[in-house]
Amino acid sequence: MSHHNHDHGSSTGQGPSSMPGDMDMGNGTMGMMMMYFHGGFKETILFEQWQTTTVLGFVFSCVAICVIAFLYEGLKQLREYLFCKQSVTLYASQAQNDHNDIGTSPSDVRFTAGSTWTQAILSRWHVIQTLLHTVQVFVSYLLMLIFMTYNSYLCTSVIIGAAFGYFCFGWARRRIVDISDHCH
Repeated sequence: MSHHNHDHGSSTGQGPSSMPGDMDMGNGTMGMMMMYFHGGFKETILFEQWQTTTVLGFVFSCVAICVIAFLYEGLKQLREYLFCKQSVTLYASQAQNDHNDIGTSPSDVRFTAGSTWTQAILSRWHVIQTLLHTVQVFVSYLLMLIFMTYNSYLCTSVIIGAAFGYFCFGWARRRIVDISDHCH
């Protein structure tokens, strides 16, 4: 059977009904993802269901993205705060149990909450940190994918939300944590 009359397009995706950069979306429609910074308010953000077709919808989406980026910075600070709190608690516990060991450093008390590796890995602190880390990674990838729409307004929303979040939460970050200091 001869196929010479069928139009299969070229290997570069440039057939008569397609343009460079077009992709088959699987439903017979062709869409183009702009791989450069652009403006406009008609965007699909993360999911097919999150499409903006009006300026007001786009503005609300930008505000939502700012809030997500803001909360992401808060989540990072919360994880650091909980880690410091855990370190102080473990260090105090170690100091009470073994007050004669002067050479104990914060890194040495990593597993003192439980006497075994299994107890330490299944501790409440570690489970909470793992769950928060999972949420942090998930949100960070969502923000990255939003940025990768290359819509200038959406990118700016991510940056403004992250900057404002760091401004509000980052001041509490301790440069050096001295867990022997009782004034924390």
